[in-house]
Amino acid sequence: MLFSYYKRPLFLILLFYSLLIFYFFAPDEKVFVEREESRIELCGRVGSYPEISGDKGKFEFEALYKGEKNGFMAYLDKTGGISYGDRVCFEAAVRRPYGSSLPGNLNWAGHLAAKGIFFEAFGAAPRLVEKAGFPFSFASAMRGRLLDIFEKNFKDDSMGVLGGVVLGDKRKISSPLKTAFQNSGAMHLLVASGSNVGFLMALFSFLFWKILKLGKIRSLLTAISLTGIYVLAAGLDPPLTRAYLMTFFAMLALIFQRKTDLFQVLIVSALAILLVSPRSLFAPGFQMSFAAVYGIVTGFACWEDSLKIKNKLFSYAVKLFFITVFAQLALFPLLVIYFHKFSLVSFFSNMALVPLSGLIMYSGFVLFVFEKLGFLFSFFLFLTDSVVSIFIKLVYSFGSLRYSYVHVPNLNFAGFASLAVLIFSLLHLPLFGLKNKKARLVPALALFLTAVSFFLPRKDFYSSFYEKGAAGGLGAFSGRLIAVNPSDAKFANSALYYGYERVDAVLITSREGFRPEAIRGMKEIMPVGPVYMPFWIGDDYEDLGAVKMWPGDSYGVSPVLKALWPQKKDGPGYSGLYREKLNYLVNGKTVIR
Repeated sequence: MLFSYYKRPLFLILLFYSLLIFYFFAPDEKVFVEREESRIELCGRVGSYPEISGDKGKFEFEALYKGEKNGFMAYLDKTGGISYGDRVCFEAAVRRPYGSSLPGNLNWAGHLAAKGIFFEAFGAAPRLVEKAGFPFSFASAMRGRLLDIFEKNFKDDSMGVLGGVVLGDKRKISSPLKTAFQNSGAMHLLVASGSNVGFLMALFSFLFWKILKLGKIRSLLTAISLTGIYVLAAGLDPPLTRAYLMTFFAMLALIFQRKTDLFQVLIVSALAILLVSPRSLFAPGFQMSFAAVYGIVTGFACWEDSLKIKNKLFSYAVKLFFITVFAQLALFPLLVIYFHKFSLVSFFSNMALVPLSGLIMYSGFVLFVFEKLGFLFSFFLFLTDSVVSIFIKLVYSFGSLRYSYVHVPNLNFAGFASLAVLIFSLLHLPLFGLKNKKARLVPALALFLTAVSFFLPRKDFYSSFYEKGAAGGLGAFSGRLIAVNPSDAKFANSALYYGYERVDAVLITSREGFRPEAIRGMKEIMPVGPVYMPFWIGDDYEDLGAVKMWPGDSYGVSPVLKALWPQKKDGPGYSGLYREKLNYLVNGKTVIR
């Protein structure tokens, strides 16, 4: 790889087109505040496989609404056997999706907007207008049969892992196991993605080319077609679509005897997806999928000569290790932005878990093929169950290590800029020259500036939210972070979002605003200082570090907190209302109600 790759027309076109998408399609958060409701009959196409959400069936849906095509998230009492690609009608109450006001956490409305979905539809049961034809019908039947095999023959997490690894269906995975996957840096293995497509392409190509002797072109075209049906069965998620398009273009290059340039193939795949669905650019799945592959492609292209080892087994282990290193390097900024945590064991956990996930992937399809063959099916069932059990135990083992992960606060602009320079320079260091002392100074200086950015002073602010029926907020005063009426442990994520690694104090204004479990949950994520609360709230709550306040009491040095009776909004003085509430005066000037 050369630096000139970044001057190629396709890369520049992708860059320019992405800027246009940011300008014209960036989600407007104001849209999500509206909660208008109307009841209407909707007719359109089902855009995803229905899944259970609470007591309703949930699926994506595209239909005419207000004179134009709109995306919906539909919630129906019964789905009636409908599937991806079917055309249906149903009467529904339509409204805007709710957008969480808690920064640093999933904003459901924003998440849907990245998929081009701006409405939710709530109804009873759909009326089937037209069943989807081939290949949707075949892919749907294949998906249903696979999930049925897993559900009938495996229990709890084993069933969930098979559904996740084979089809990207994570619904059956328990919360503790999901957390273990996150902590071990292996969550990507539960998303049907590039490895799945690669496994199947290799399998089908070998079967039709080497075993059945169909010839190169016919074998590759058949492999591409069958893998495409699998991608449909798994739901066309961004990582899968990216992987399939990359494989498709690479196979075309092979068929027409052209040299395969993975960097160019990655760019073409991104353009293809964004031309069809521009808003995919804002979807975390799209961003993380392309960032990870970009890291792997550029990293190996630049470091290939330095990683050559004669011993094949050791060479495989080293390459597997550096696949994770390059991918995690490119993903790090996105992991900080979206999850505020980074797995320290992922570099090693993936060396064990990736090969096992490949075995699980193949095992799932072996069970699909041999389902009706009694003894053989039972034999493969036993092997699959054993592999999945080992896989789950390893995930728990890696995820439970004391320093398996660290929480990382958001960086400021200077921090992200220096981090970008650090990542780019490390991935491309051999192009600068490994023996070039000046070149080695670039990543060293970028690392130093990134580290310094964590310690730069941040501006004071106060941001109020309304979450779970209670008014709350977060504010920084004199460099100290204060949480007001935290309603959820996710307030800790908000603290990380604002760039803070601890909450220095918690202010409780009323009984309604006091959620002890939320504070305990925050303490599991980060250090939390004293909890100041009205004197009349019962119990001592020593585990929370509770400090009882009476109007007129003052605590702290920086910032200085003073408890007050509820103040008038238009000026100083007691409002004469709400004797069951406290206000707080911070640093003698800011009133927190």
